[in-house]
Amino acid sequence: MRKKVSVVTGGSRGIGRAICEMLLDEGYTVVFIATNDKKSREFISERGGDLHYYRCDVSDPVAIEETCRRIKDEFGTVSVLVNNAGIQTHVPFLEMSAECWMQTMDINLNSAFYFCRAFAQGMVDNKWGRIINIASMSARRGSNKHVHYCASKAGLVGMTRALSLELARYGVTVNAVCPGIVDTDIVQETLSFKKEIWLGEMHVKRLGQPADVANAVKFLVSDASDWVSGQSLDINGGILTP
Repeated sequence: MRKKVSVVTGGSRGIGRAICEMLLDEGYTVVFIATNDKKSREFISERGGDLHYYRCDVSDPVAIEETCRRIKDEFGTVSVLVNNAGIQTHVPFLEMSAECWMQTMDINLNSAFYFCRAFAQGMVDNKWGRIINIASMSARRGSNKHVHYCASKAGLVGMTRALSLELARYGVTVNAVCPGIVDTDIVQETLSFKKEIWLGEMHVKRLGQPADVANAVKFLVSDASDWVSGQSLDINGGILTP
């Protein structure tokens, strides 16, 4: 029996890499999308196994369409899609250009639409699939100099809820994971002056690790999560509670 195929965007480092490693451990064929050739080759060399890299600019819908076509041609039906690719820039709203806004939307939100559109039909035809969107606690609360980022992640949560309503009846669940402060490259600049403030807000007094998010995704891709869909799972050490 052929192994199930998973696709992870932004998979060469940080949270994306941890998710790829988890899926490999779970027996999946793992295809990851990234643009950093050096880090991607290093990842494959260090990890090995059924791990495959496709270079794709996820802000470009034409590139996404072509990449997804190649993946389907090579691997067949994709069973698990993790939309993890994202950027965060620090720009005051009054200084924000339309280009900055659109780049964030294209990478953080629009790319998820294009990847879902490419792979969802195969999941429906197969009567089983898992879509997990990596959002952020910023989908639920404001963040200074991050109007564009917060809006993109809130959109991802809204997309998750609506897409679940359409797909879950076919055995395809759609969920989001909303990480808090995870110790990755994307937060290093802000950590330099906010680390103690953030730790003071957390119930669990440590920064998150990429594996914490991967463990949440592990549950959501498993059969144990079969009755979970349309949800946004907060993984944040208690820094944000309802």
